[in-house]
Amino acid sequence: MNRNNTCKEARKNLGSKKGGGKMGKKRQRKKLPAGYKKIKEPGFWAQLLKVLLFMAGLAVLHYILDWLQKRLFFPQDGWAFYSTVNVLPAFLIVFLVMLGWWMGRSRRGKAILLSTYAAVAAISVLSLLTYQYLDKDGIHVNRFWSGEKLTPWSSVSQVAFEPRMSGGKSNHLQIRSTFFSKEAEAFTLIWVDKREISTAKKKIQAQKIPVTVRPMDLAEARAINRYKEDNRNAVLELLDLKDPAPSAGRPIIGSPAAKVEIAQACAVTDNECLKLHDEIYEAFKDSVMNNELRFRFIHYPVLEDSETAAYAGEAIFRQNPPSFQKYFREIASRRGASWSSANLATLIQTHLPGIDADRVMRELNTVSVYNAVSRDHNEALLMGAEETPAFFVNGRKLPDVTADKSKEEMSKEIKAMINEALGKSPF
Repeated sequence: MNRNNTCKEARKNLGSKKGGGKMGKKRQRKKLPAGYKKIKEPGFWAQLLKVLLFMAGLAVLHYILDWLQKRLFFPQDGWAFYSTVNVLPAFLIVFLVMLGWWMGRSRRGKAILLSTYAAVAAISVLSLLTYQYLDKDGIHVNRFWSGEKLTPWSSVSQVAFEPRMSGGKSNHLQIRSTFFSKEAEAFTLIWVDKREISTAKKKIQAQKIPVTVRPMDLAEARAINRYKEDNRNAVLELLDLKDPAPSAGRPIIGSPAAKVEIAQACAVTDNECLKLHDEIYEAFKDSVMNNELRFRFIHYPVLEDSETAAYAGEAIFRQNPPSFQKYFREIASRRGASWSSANLATLIQTHLPGIDADRVMRELNTVSVYNAVSRDHNEALLMGAEETPAFFVNGRKLPDVTADKSKEEMSKEIKAMINEALGKSPF
C-alpha cells in the first residue's frame, strides 16, 4: 500500500472522530424540521433602517408631548415649556455607544436600545415639570427638578424684549424677555410660539411695568420677513410694528395725508443722507407743497456716535417737532464731529434756542425715547435697510449710491421712481 494514501486515510478518519474535516462538518450540521426554511439574517441596510426608525421614534415622542402641552396648558395661562428635545443629545451619546451592539445583532444591544427608548419617554414626561408662565401673582419658572420659583410683579422694575437668533446662524427666531428685578439678579425667558409672545406681552403690560424693545440686527430682520404670516404678525405686534407708523407722530416734512411717502432711514449724523435729502426735496418741492409728497425721517443709528444723537433728536422732536429738521441739518453738516452728551447739549443751546437742553439731557435715557428710536431702527431693517442712508418710496427701496454709477445716473433713477409713484411721467 502506498504510504501517502495511508496517511491521508488516517487523517481523514482522525478528523471524523474529532469533528474536523468534511465528514466532521457534515455531522455537526443540524437538519431543520420538515416544512421549515432557513431565514437569511438581515444585512447592513436593514440594520441601518432600524437605526433610522429608532431615531425617528425619538422625534415622534417629542412632537407628541409638545402637542399635548399646547392643548392642555397654553389655553389657560400661556404656559411655555422648554422643548423635550433638549434632553435628547445625552441619550444620543448612549445610543451611539450601543450602535455597535445593534449592528452586531446582539440581544443585549437590542435590549439596551429599548431601555433607552423607555428612558427618553420617561424624561419626556418629566419635561412637564419644565415650564414658565405668567399670571396675576408674577412669573412662575420651573426648571426640571429645581422646583417652581415665583418672582412677584412687585419686585420687577423693567422688562426688555429682544428678538434674537437661536444657535447664532440658525434661521429660527426667538423672543427673549429679560426681567430686571429689584431684589435679585435679572433672568431671561424665551418665547417662540405666537401665542406665547402675545400672551406674555399682554400680561406684562397689564402690570404697567416699563417695557423696552431692543433693536435687532440684519439677520434677525431677515428671519422675521421669512416667517409665516401669523407668526410674523405676532413678532411685529411685540415690536410695535404691526401697523404702519403714524406719520403725524414722527418727524415729517409735508402733509400726513400725502399719498406718496419718501422714508429716509439714516443716522441723524449722516452727511450723505442730508445731501440726498436736499437733492430730492429740491427736485420735488412742488409736490410737497401740493400735499402730494411727504418726507419721513426714520432713525437708523448705525454710525459711530449716532445712537446718543438719535435719542437727543427724538427728545427734541417731542418738545417741538419743527425743530428736529433744524437739529438734523446742524448735526449732519458737521462731518467727523464727536457727539457726546456734553457736545450735544452745547449744540442745542447754541443753535436751537427754543429747546430746553437740560430737559433733552434728562430724557436721553428714558424708556419712551429709547423705544421710539428702537422702533425706527427695527422698522428700517424690516423695510430692507442694510446701510445708511436708505431711502424708500411707499416702502419700495430706492437704489443705493454705488461707485459704478455716476451721480447723474443715480439721480435719474431716483426721480423716475418718485415720478412713477406720483403718477407722472418718469422724466
